[in-house]
Amino acid sequence: MSRYYFNIRSGNLLYEDPEGDDYASIEVAVEEAIAASREMTAESVRKGELVIMRTFEITDTRGQVIATVPFSDAIKLK
Repeated sequence: MSRYYFNIRSGNLLYEDPEGDDYASIEVAVEEAIAASREMTAESVRKGELVIMRTFEITDTRGQVIATVPFSDAIKLK
């Protein structure tokens, strides 16, 4: 298990995840980020907004960005 941090990039702002979570692999962490971005996007729609211009920056314990997950990639607009 490795610890990954799900920081959120919104324009020039970076909201850091202070705790992180343990995942079996980076692939599992990316799947969790996709699910979380869908939930956060759905919540923003319930509030009358559409927040898709954000990105999860998944980092390791050294602060290195291991993967990025744009919220816009987690949903399909039809």
